[in-house]
Amino acid sequence: MCKNKNMVTRFFSFLMALVMSFALIPAISAHAQETNLSWDDRGWAIALQRIAVYDWYFNVIGYIGAGEGFTVIEADMLPNNAVVYCVDYSTSGGTKSGYVLWDAPYIIESSTTCTGVANATTTVYYGKNIDQYQVVGSVGIGEYVSILAEAAGKYCIEYNTNYGRKRGWCSKSTITKKLASNNQCTLGQLPCNATFVNTNRTYSSRDVYAGPSTAYYKVGAIGISSPAESVYITAEYTYNGQKWAYISYSVPNQKDKSGYIRID
Repeated sequence: MCKNKNMVTRFFSFLMALVMSFALIPAISAHAQETNLSWDDRGWAIALQRIAVYDWYFNVIGYIGAGEGFTVIEADMLPNNAVVYCVDYSTSGGTKSGYVLWDAPYIIESSTTCTGVANATTTVYYGKNIDQYQVVGSVGIGEYVSILAEAAGKYCIEYNTNYGRKRGWCSKSTITKKLASNNQCTLGQLPCNATFVNTNRTYSSRDVYAGPSTAYYKVGAIGISSPAESVYITAEYTYNGQKWAYISYSVPNQKDKSGYIRID
């Protein structure tokens, strides 16, 4: 688990981070910077390349693959003065916590997402209308999630599973926001960086994923039983040069599903 810091230690860490940012102390990592360090960053992030995850003593304990989402809990500094973010991420053995270097190749959407903690067992659905959509899964009490959007008493969240990250909608009452002190997060009605489309389109055989990357949990597929299938496109996204569409689609004799398909 990531360690908590008192205010004195955090202030000292902040000063050290400023020094490091001006290159007065050699940087631990040589990765190209993808985001500016902020001690108030919390929320959803996506890896642009494979990145290492460290423990408190700067030992590598795992990796987050290219295109994988993860939850940023807070900024910190390790005993060797490495400036890091404390994160939660998915593995085949379950959720793990650790630290990633602040200048590793990933994008943090801290202004349009935030971090949350489940205050009760939370059922997650593929869509906001729970009567129309199937159940994605559930989140246990105390689990961290990324809150991506909100609408009509619901949150769109991303959470960890043993099979990769999943997304879905749940009741706002069962998720407690963990806002940064600057409280600058502005949640939209759809997950971050969406371009609204709201139209029907027809696609041939494609896999459907829980997020905008093949690193996410595979939800299902469309266009399998026919040459092409009509689906409802809610929005489009571009991450790491790849274009994805957020869709809703019908499943015979079942409630609807939603997910992401590659469209470029």
